[in-house]
Amino acid sequence: MGRLTSDMARLRSEITALREGRHALQRDLRDAVATLKHDVAKTQAAFRRAHADMAKSTRKNRAVFVTDLSHQVKDLLQVVSDDMKGARQAWRG
Repeated sequence: MGRLTSDMARLRSEITALREGRHALQRDLRDAVATLKHDVAKTQAAFRRAHADMAKSTRKNRAVFVTDLSHQVKDLLQVVSDDMKGARQAWRG
């Protein structure tokens, strides 16, 4: 075999090795992307569940707060009303 023939055979084997390496890299990338997509989907589902749970608990907390605030305002209005009644009676003498 001549020098040119051996160089061409070596070049061909290098090309084949590089092509196989490229195909392996592409497979690895596809697998990595699939894994990432799966992980992202799981994370998003967890975020959605956490958001729904948080919304439910804060909704309850807001309802309790508004109810309590309503009672406090009612009580303050009663106190002011009683004060005004007492002031009217005092002014009438």
